[in-house]
Amino acid sequence: MLRNLGSFKAICLACLMFSAPAKADETRYASDAYWQRTWRDYVGERSGNRHRPYRHKPQVRAWKHVHRPPEPPPVPPLHAARCLAETRAVGNPHLTQDEAMESAKRHWQAQARYDHGELYMDIASARHVKARCSRAETNETAAGRAVETITGGTAWRQRCEIVAHPCRPALGEVTK
Repeated sequence: MLRNLGSFKAICLACLMFSAPAKADETRYASDAYWQRTWRDYVGERSGNRHRPYRHKPQVRAWKHVHRPPEPPPVPPLHAARCLAETRAVGNPHLTQDEAMESAKRHWQAQARYDHGELYMDIASARHVKARCSRAETNETAAGRAVETITGGTAWRQRCEIVAHPCRPALGEVTK
């Protein structure tokens, strides 16, 4: 029997010597997730609702600038009531500047009528009328070179451009 007791002690001693002690990291208390839980997590577990949304701690966030476009400049009340944004038109090329200007006026009136209606198509009631005429072609064709040699290089076709604010005519007194 002593012999059995001696082997039992030897086995116990071997088990104690070769067994590794339990590490503290192996417990549930050692994980960060355990210590970050709140009492609401446990309440949710007890009620069976594990996915209940909880309100988070309020966070302070940086101020963010919201860009607002600048306000348009004030316009006189009569101008604002009668005139619209500028309209641009380019006419067809013509041999004379007067014909090219008439073509540009017709194109401007057609553009104003299309954009804003017949009430705004009269160029005589338009405001801030600006015009520019320039050479329209390079005369690189055979006919263009022939005309250039005949006229001495002064015959260029002209094209004109008009930019103006279309305005509706003012109401006037009616005489009977």
